[in-house]
Amino acid sequence: MQKNNYDRLAPFYDFVSHAVYGQALVKAQRSLLSFVKEGQNILIVGGGTGWILEELEKLNKKNIAVTYLEASDKMVDLARKKKVSFPVDFLCAYAEDVAHTTQYDVLMTPFFFDNFTEEKAVSLLENLDGSLKNGGSFLYVDFRITEQTSTFFNRTLLKTMYVFFKIFTHIETDKLVDMDAILEKKYTKLWSEFSFHNFVYAACYRKG
Repeated sequence: MQKNNYDRLAPFYDFVSHAVYGQALVKAQRSLLSFVKEGQNILIVGGGTGWILEELEKLNKKNIAVTYLEASDKMVDLARKKKVSFPVDFLCAYAEDVAHTTQYDVLMTPFFFDNFTEEKAVSLLENLDGSLKNGGSFLYVDFRITEQTSTFFNRTLLKTMYVFFKIFTHIETDKLVDMDAILEKKYTKLWSEFSFHNFVYAACYRKG
């Protein structure tokens, strides 16, 4: 199976995102950054064009460091252009191909797991879990539909989204995995919030 790759979307990814979701995806990710503390090292997986680095810069947190793991060469090229004062180590690779020798205080996966089947998502989570320190924060944000939040609007938007990404990125799945249920088995949930018609879900979990 061909792996997901966002190279074709990179030049206009942010434009498309804002056209469909407005600032909802930005706000959801921004809401999690309050859990980042001074002096922490952060692993961001699937960071896209890198605007999240500029949001971290706005926090003015001292002595933070970021490892930026992204599979798309063109996304990494865009992210490298962001002007930030803290060190960023860019890794252009698929998450499953990276052996993590460093443990991080914070793991963030913005709109990452929606790209995969449940089997692949669980496997990726096991790999990424080894990179997170005991007591570390897992900052999760993604699309989510539950029995309580399911509406014609978000089901239709989800279906349309998967058709679009299947064409442009060779996305590996066509349905969402209930990652919250999986994450709650491994971590303690500290905070969570739905937004954008109860379709976008952000949560902070603690390991251990």
